[in-house]
Amino acid sequence: MQRSERPRCALQGPRGRAAAPIQARRSARAPSSARSLAPLGSARSRSPTAAPARARQAPQHPRARLSGPTRRAAPRGSTHVPVTETASSRRVIRLGTRASALALWQAEHVRARLLDHWRVHAPERALTIELVKITTIGDRILDRPLNQVGGKGLFVKGIEEELLGDRIDLAVHSMKDMPAKLPPGLVIACTPERADPRDALISRTGAGLDQLPAGSRLGTSSLRRAALARRIAPELEIVSIRGNVPTRIAKIEEGSVDAVLLAAAGLHRLGLDAQISEHLDVERFCPAACQGILALEIREQDSELAELLAPLQHGPTAVAAAAERSFLATLEGGCQVPMACHARFESDDRIAVRGLVVDPGGEPLLETREHGAPAQADALGRAVAETLLSRGAREIIDALGHP
Repeated sequence: MQRSERPRCALQGPRGRAAAPIQARRSARAPSSARSLAPLGSARSRSPTAAPARARQAPQHPRARLSGPTRRAAPRGSTHVPVTETASSRRVIRLGTRASALALWQAEHVRARLLDHWRVHAPERALTIELVKITTIGDRILDRPLNQVGGKGLFVKGIEEELLGDRIDLAVHSMKDMPAKLPPGLVIACTPERADPRDALISRTGAGLDQLPAGSRLGTSSLRRAALARRIAPELEIVSIRGNVPTRIAKIEEGSVDAVLLAAAGLHRLGLDAQISEHLDVERFCPAACQGILALEIREQDSELAELLAPLQHGPTAVAAAAERSFLATLEGGCQVPMACHARFESDDRIAVRGLVVDPGGEPLLETREHGAPAQADALGRAVAETLLSRGAREIIDALGHP
């Protein structure tokens, strides 16, 4: 491993500011239908993607999940129509998901890709994939910032309980919402190709972050986004907002805020690209660890399902996820701490891992990088975190009241 401090780095993409105000951009909104990720064969695409088609049913598989007619009861806290099956039915996979528009897009996307792959490559290995909508604690608590009620793990815990209870077979998460350590008995079996990792700004007038007038109200529930925004535009007023993507954007139209910061990947997936005023470059505004990555979580012993998911695995994304999750695990932090980590390939055999921890007020900011082979991803992420701890990151974390 080689270490360097803040080297020059190629930009990830254009800032992409939109000139028109948000009212004029409403008519330009793309339909809220889904858009698919880039093909598995492409290396590290950052481009937005288009909507998966509704999956077609495949022929029946002779290996039935159940041996006789059965009606499944719905998992607790879920919206699910029981399905009657017979001995001749195909393998049924119960896919658990939150009920937000973005979570459903992600679940439908994974469902469509799995069905399409096996229909083409092994039609005799037919599948049925049922979506099971689950309401989590994070969905219920909307009146307080996430860092005050337990972090983004609240969106994951309820779904993992259904998985451990054998009431669903597969969970699709935004990996940035997942705690660094998984419950015993569960594994991340697959990481499909990463979408755009950047943060994006939507403003009422189309202005970029550093063009917003002094006193403008910037909406975000993320301590990381708030701290980095304060470094760029300290004269802004940060307003804590919660809710799904459409709800946050609606805060602008309601007049509650003048702009919001969101993950670019979610906006692309929901077809809301036309609303984006600025894509924030990763060097200027380091993303959250694993932002833009989906995690497909299953029970550790379900080897058959792991095999079925394998075609969706994307090697470069798995490398980045290993580095960034190792960073999180070493710092023992999540959204309760203003921290960021981003791993990227510099060449086919070399990756760079950048990490930072910043005080919620924007100062001080501690930052470092490591470079090495993809096989060292876990060690590189850990080394970045350990360097930050040696420079005072623990004091910032402890001041926020977190272990």
